[in-house]
Amino acid sequence: MEANSVSAIELAMIFCSGIKEGDHYNILTVSPGTRNLQQGTVESSQPKLNVRQPYKRDCPELMLVLEGEVLQKIDEREYLYPAGSCCLFRPGMTHLERFTARSKAVFIGLSDELLGKLEQVDGAAGNDILQYTFKTTADDAVGTKEYAEFFPACENDKNNKRLRDLSDLLMYTLLSPKLGSEYMVLGIICEMFDILDSRESYYTTFVDSEMNTDALIFARICHILEATNGHVSRSKLEKILGFSGNYLNTIVQKHAGMCLFDYGMTFCLDKAAELLTTTKSSITAIAKELQFTNQSHFYKLFREKYGMTPKEYRKEYAAGT
Repeated sequence: MEANSVSAIELAMIFCSGIKEGDHYNILTVSPGTRNLQQGTVESSQPKLNVRQPYKRDCPELMLVLEGEVLQKIDEREYLYPAGSCCLFRPGMTHLERFTARSKAVFIGLSDELLGKLEQVDGAAGNDILQYTFKTTADDAVGTKEYAEFFPACENDKNNKRLRDLSDLLMYTLLSPKLGSEYMVLGIICEMFDILDSRESYYTTFVDSEMNTDALIFARICHILEATNGHVSRSKLEKILGFSGNYLNTIVQKHAGMCLFDYGMTFCLDKAAELLTTTKSSITAIAKELQFTNQSHFYKLFREKYGMTPKEYRKEYAAGT
């Protein structure tokens, strides 16, 4: 069966064993009817892989970092993406990946033809990330500098591995098309978007490519703190974001004027306020849900932030009171 029987999609898998002399890299690209393999050996500290020119596609492109880390240069700024993280670039967005150590990444170009078929899939309307992808191709989205990035939620190794497996399966399907391959490609892409759309699996940030690095890292931290109600340790943040805990604490201190722990507690107390006004759970149950082992400590912190006790806050702001 000819490769062009598969839905129009372009996939590039880039592997770099390192940047020391003697290391090597492979770039395998596959699209309907074509396949190309580029290989090279590192002969200096700046391999040819890292001196390519920035490029852009006329369709949305999904990047999955499978191993190591990738420095992505977007509109003259560089952003670090560790293993497990992903990016969804808009059509026409100029970018270039750079490798500093052993790394592996996959880039999936989503053609208009493929997106048209995805729009017809049952459940597509309920997937926010898929809907965002459709909107990036609209005429009024041309020139927009925003893109989406995804960082794996804490303890998300299972879904990280599944994305790696799906990437390998997609490559195999494109390299060896057979009866039903078109449906397999659609199914694989749908499962990828299903994983990325799950808040339990990934934290999503919509990024302005002109945002400086510190501001972007702070935005990532905020999304994670919001998703975890402020309960995430430095070590987990280090693992998710790929930066040292001290550096992350410095970023928070710079932008929020407080240490990482205290800033995380503001998200926890905001959640407490939300639960007090939107649920009928007891104050004891809310404190327990938010991992306060000492209820007196919870009352003290809540009063410091809101100027009243949890009971008074509920009475003042709860709906229907």
